[in-house]
Amino acid sequence: GPSTLADLAEIPGNKVFVVELNDAPVPQSTDLFHDTIHHRVLCGSGTFDVKGFIETLQQIGFTGPWGVEILSAAHRRRPLQEALVDAHRTTMALFDNPTAH
Repeated sequence: GPSTLADLAEIPGNKVFVVELNDAPVPQSTDLFHDTIHHRVLCGSGTFDVKGFIETLQQIGFTGPWGVEILSAAHRRRPLQEALVDAHRTTMALFDNPTAH
């Protein structure tokens, strides 16, 4: 959407109760819904400012829970354990203090 991290920073942290993280490459088509359910990538490997999103949420006082959503045809074909390890590793690398989450 058109909202920015500055817009997010205006929300009181106690109003945010759960966050889902995801990332995406440059648009693959003109159909946002199609791209959303078929072309997401591991957090930190796309074009979204996921680290800035996390930092902004932490600055307003949000502490979790955090979820990760990777809707992707390619990701769904991967072995489950491998996909989970990669999703965890790449997402946690975006947190300043990953052992605190």
